[in-house]
Amino acid sequence: MSNLVRRHYLLTALLSFLGGCLVVLLLVPWLGSAFYGAVKGTGHADVQRTSGPFTISGSSTRPISPGVRVPLNLTFTNPHDYAISVSRLRVTIGLVSAPSRTNTHPCGIADFTVIQSAAGPEPRIEAGASSTLQSLHVPRAAWPNVGMLNRPVNQDGCQGAKLTLNYTASGKRLNS
Repeated sequence: MSNLVRRHYLLTALLSFLGGCLVVLLLVPWLGSAFYGAVKGTGHADVQRTSGPFTISGSSTRPISPGVRVPLNLTFTNPHDYAISVSRLRVTIGLVSAPSRTNTHPCGIADFTVIQSAAGPEPRIEAGASSTLQSLHVPRAAWPNVGMLNRPVNQDGCQGAKLTLNYTASGKRLNS
């Protein structure tokens, strides 16, 4: 192998190595960025065979970031003078407020995901009471989750984003 060919291979290897280092140096600050977002919401649902609704509220148990899902410890408030059971709970993202969003760094509903609560026993909310999923001893694995997708693009537009969630459910009057 001639010296010229050997120098070409060495130069190519060196440039590849330096290029890789440059990519790592450019990505390190981005990888360390905080993408914490606040998550909260409210909703209501009608109770079957009754004259009024009950309310649902709650927020995430910790901040979210790309690739991270967090459980929602929801609170159910029953204003009635009878107990109800809650079923068909649905969580949707209603609004994304992203102050860092730009045309080149967008952030919207498509950047987030909701994992609905697992099917299981229907929580019982006593008359005139407010109860959380935790206080009802619903296993955390059965709680609904919200998260941010880890997309292969720069997601800096979602830094500091706040999500507004919508909650809906059905309720059923329980006999004492």
